[in-house]
Amino acid sequence: MAQGIPSWLNIDFTERILRLAEDDSTVQVIDIFTKPATAKGDNYTSDMIRVTVEFTRNQGVKKGVNEKKSLIFKFEPIEGGTRQELIQKIQIFDTEISMMTVTLKKMSDMLGTRLCARVYHVRMERPLCLIMEDLAVEGFRMADRQAGLDLTHSMIAIKGLARLHAASVALCEKEPKHKGMYRKGFFSDEYPEEMFQFITYAGQGLIAAMEGWEDVDKRYYDYEA
Repeated sequence: MAQGIPSWLNIDFTERILRLAEDDSTVQVIDIFTKPATAKGDNYTSDMIRVTVEFTRNQGVKKGVNEKKSLIFKFEPIEGGTRQELIQKIQIFDTEISMMTVTLKKMSDMLGTRLCARVYHVRMERPLCLIMEDLAVEGFRMADRQAGLDLTHSMIAIKGLARLHAASVALCEKEPKHKGMYRKGFFSDEYPEEMFQFITYAGQGLIAAMEGWEDVDKRYYDYEA
């Protein structure tokens, strides 16, 4: 088992989750294999673990059919320290849980198409954890953030964002409470001082980097211009 994995993420826990997700009490987990779901540094506000589950289940006259399933366990920061303390203070993970399990589900129903991965279970004890389907199995992958997207994929992304925003407007008109559920952004007065410091330092770093970009007009980074 990968280092830093909570002790409760074991065969028994995974079996309970899989039985609920599959609505099949005959599921019996044989073994689980864990590894990081993202490269180091790719995730700032969470720790993501890919869990491959080997299990059997009875299917009619077939007894003990062997199968594999890949799950994503998305944790708020597991290890203690400044990062964990800040994420818990700003409650960003609580917001994501609400969005994934309630709001996006309603938006998907309105559109007739899914907007996010299926959530199998939410563990509300610390560290909070979202347990979801692994979209990599369906052929999805993260784009290289350094290379960016080509035109075709950019158009797909923009059209997807348009559907997302249209569905959010329609949902807020139907159920106005959803607008109030997500009123806190990164610039909220309710966020701790550390968050404002982080944003300030990040902005200063971006300005410093842009000063070396020959093809960028000065007005985009010189706030005194």
